[in-house]
Amino acid sequence: MFRRGPTCAFYARTQHIAYVSFPRDGQADPSSYHPDGPVSTVVPRPYLEELLGPRVHPTSGSSPPTVLAKDQERPNRGLQLTSTCGTNMVSSFSFSALLLAAAVLHASGIPVLNLSPERGTSYHIRNSEGRGSECLICTGTGQRQICKGSVLLRDSGSVAVEFRCPRPEDAIHVDIQRSIDCTTQSCNGEIVAKEPDPFGGFNRTFVWTLKAVEPKAFRIDFTKTGLTQIPPSQACPDHQTFALQAAGKVAVGTYCRTGPIGEAQVLNQGTFSLHVPAKEKLQAAHFSVSVGENIKSLARIKVVLPAAGSASPPVELLSPNYPESFPDDDVVEWEFEVPSKHSAAVRVVNHTQPACRKKETGVEYHGVGRQALVLGLADPQPAKTLQNFTLTLRNCEMVPTRGTPHGLTARFSVSAARAGGASVSCNVDLRQKQGLSLVLEKIRPGSGCEMRKGSAATGKITLKPNEVAQLSFLDCSEEDVRVTATRVIAQRLLQGARPPAGAGADPPVSRRP
Repeated sequence: MFRRGPTCAFYARTQHIAYVSFPRDGQADPSSYHPDGPVSTVVPRPYLEELLGPRVHPTSGSSPPTVLAKDQERPNRGLQLTSTCGTNMVSSFSFSALLLAAAVLHASGIPVLNLSPERGTSYHIRNSEGRGSECLICTGTGQRQICKGSVLLRDSGSVAVEFRCPRPEDAIHVDIQRSIDCTTQSCNGEIVAKEPDPFGGFNRTFVWTLKAVEPKAFRIDFTKTGLTQIPPSQACPDHQTFALQAAGKVAVGTYCRTGPIGEAQVLNQGTFSLHVPAKEKLQAAHFSVSVGENIKSLARIKVVLPAAGSASPPVELLSPNYPESFPDDDVVEWEFEVPSKHSAAVRVVNHTQPACRKKETGVEYHGVGRQALVLGLADPQPAKTLQNFTLTLRNCEMVPTRGTPHGLTARFSVSAARAGGASVSCNVDLRQKQGLSLVLEKIRPGSGCEMRKGSAATGKITLKPNEVAQLSFLDCSEEDVRVTATRVIAQRLLQGARPPAGAGADPPVSRRP
């Protein structure tokens, strides 16, 4: 029980924390409001405002409180404020409301996680950037409890983490960090993101730091699922985004699951990450890591172009750091695998040019058995490359000037089209062949044979009786296609004669020309 007397409760005018203290024995002297009084607690400001309103109002006619001490920070209590007020002043809320706030926070309202980082794993728990309010992250208990805006936990046993804010899932971001080191022969880990995920309610990013021995690169294999590059401002359909970064925090690219990108090599060191939004279930990811080649560029990306007629759109690729400038005097490479009997076409969708002090910007095309082709970004690019090739983007030594804030940026579109080959077209009319139907099937999926009914490419064509259709075959041999013809032959019955039991149409006839 508290004695009746002058009542005061104030909290700091900040967006962080509120320290509430009560009078000692109802005394009116300033010392009675010392933080070490018999009833005192640390209450997060957003939570206190949610319960009690944005500020403490004195009663009408009273004078404002006199601040006796400036805000100060203690490792386990946050911001403190002591004050005194006249005997005619009464707070606009009651002790019971303050006690309720403290009870809710300390009894059950503060989320607590018991965490045990695996060996080689660290958790960086921090406040999200751009948030309006700060959430305190507390570790330890009692007098040894420490509350800060960010906490780094390593594999040091179980740790209880307490979040002091009303909705920590809106304020907290967690980085789950691992390291993979490579020797000249092998690497000591793989990229694996899977359940259980102890931070399912939070925004979280899985980060793998990869290092190779100079002058080698590290290689990440995406061939099981592939990746698709997107601009950093876009979102993936499943809301989970991959990012590859080279040394110096150069953004090699942002990616979504599935697509034509099958491999990436990054010189010496970098990071690969997977971002998962709060309350989204983690979609498992597993990519192998190995020692790469002795590359001379920032990164080398392998791209497998989809064949013509597939549902895949043209492949879009962006220069590193896009839409910001590609690093000064640097190089990036894309290796393209062109499907059999196809040609590749490259188009520069958009680009910006820097002012150069030395060298020039440009793109180079390299292929087996041919000389390099060097072009400017504004030049027409190759439209009929019949073999695998490498596209290299080079930047110059740029002149630092405000007149060219974008530096070098480039956005490419690359597609594959069917190369010229033997083509056969025919008009099939089954109206003259009563009861006849045809089925044409492509039986060698790996061949370059392409069948079309009208304008639609397909692996199986079915023609019903009396149907008329235009068919075409490109680069198809007799071994590529199986034709099944089926005809129903009616049995003529003699007048007045009964058909024998079980009589009917002849069985279908299957033929392969």
